[in-house]
Parts: sequence; structure tokens; C-alpha cells
Amino acid sequence: MSQDADKALLEAMEHLSPKERAAALGHWIYVLTAHRLTNEWTLRVNEAWEDLDARSREFNLAGIDTWAQSPAVFAAWTEAVAAYAKEIGASK
Repeated sequence: MSQDADKALLEAMEHLSPKERAAALGHWIYVLTAHRLTNEWTLRVNEAWEDLDARSREFNLAGIDTWAQSPAVFAAWTEAVAAYAKEIGASK
């Protein structure tokens, strides 16, 4: 995804609360990954955060609670992703 597309996505989510924005970003990663692996993974939910049913949305929000309650694990995950991004030469 281009930096311009990333910027547009982030701007479109600015109005969401921090918890909902985090959940929507996690959902976006799931959708993007499902599209990348079209022959291997079937997208099982609506693409747009706004179109998710209540159960799917609540699951994503509960996941954010889990991350928020495990700050050391979240920090380790963030560091690992950043290290991998550096390893593969991903730009900011």
C-alpha cells in the first residue's frame, strides 16, 4: 500500500475513539492480508469497519482490551514488527 493510501486510511479513522481506531486498524490489516492471500484465505467478514456486524466489531474491540491489558507483550510485538520492517527495508 502506498504512503498516500496509508495517510488517507488514517485520516478516515481520525474521528474514532482510540480503542475503536485500534480495532479498525487491526481489522484493516486482516482484510489487506486476506486480499494478498486470495488463493489461500477467504475473507469471512465485511471489508469496511463500518459494515461489520455487532459481534465481529465487539470481538475486535475485545482484542484491543487484551492488548491494552498486556503492555509488555504489546511492546514486544511492536518492537518485533518494527525490527522486521527494518529487516525487509520497509519505508516509513
